[in-house]
Amino acid sequence: MKYITSGESYIEIECTSCKKRHIVQEANYSEKRYGYELKPAVKCSCGDGIAVQIEVNKKSSGSKSLIIIIVFLPLIIFAAIVIQALLRSLS
Repeated sequence: MKYITSGESYIEIECTSCKKRHIVQEANYSEKRYGYELKPAVKCSCGDGIAVQIEVNKKSSGSKSLIIIIVFLPLIIFAAIVIQALLRSLS
């Protein structure tokens, strides 16, 4: 099974065999370093999919943060230069 998405009190996983999606409520999983541990294990009705652990690729949030820093850093530097110039002109 693979991770699809998460909400406030659930995660959604998908059977890699039949593509059926399963909703796992917050009481039935715990967050781990690698993703989620499911208790009890989720068993798909197709018979092929059984999951105890779901790995989540969390790289995307880090890359979004990097893009935000790259975009806004020049604006912050420019604002600091303008503020310094204004303060010098007032003194």
